[in-house]
Amino acid sequence: MMLLAGIFLLAFACGGSKEDQALEKVAKELGMDKEKLKSKSFYSFKISGGSLDGKTFTTPVYAQGGIDSRWDGNKEISASTVSFIDPPQGNSTFRMIWEEDKISPLKPEENPFGENSFIELKVAKDDEKYVFLSQSGSYKLISKKPKTWVDQITKEEYPILDIEAEFEGDFTETTSGEKVKIKGWVKGFDPR
Repeated sequence: MMLLAGIFLLAFACGGSKEDQALEKVAKELGMDKEKLKSKSFYSFKISGGSLDGKTFTTPVYAQGGIDSRWDGNKEISASTVSFIDPPQGNSTFRMIWEEDKISPLKPEENPFGENSFIELKVAKDDEKYVFLSQSGSYKLISKKPKTWVDQITKEEYPILDIEAEFEGDFTETTSGEKVKIKGWVKGFDPR
């Protein structure tokens, strides 16, 4: 798994399309067709500072990832949330509040349905669980692919997105209060 994360982060530094390079490296490591990986949500990040300095974490193979959208009164997407259901470690959340075509800066947030962009990462290492909450930082949008979803009850159409973004910022580990920097990548795929 660490090899996978290392290969994935290596794609950040290589030339060419970051999306294509990341997909190729991860697909090769998993023995999976690159096209199949395009229809999955995943994340990878590296911690700088603190007791986990230099450690890289990647979506566990068993974790179920997905993306959800919130719309304003004009049916424009106002928020996107990429979530990973991960019972052993805890669920991780990437919340993105849209300001036109950009994602607002990361801020501390306690309410998962609040008005701020934030990240909550839950990971385990050596039988210890860690929860990292964003305090500040940013998302850098790599790709945003619009699609349409039809509500089966009202038959109304709503925009939905597949998103890939880099992120980095200052985080606090909630149990110890330790402050670290985290940089990584998240992809949210909406199967609808």
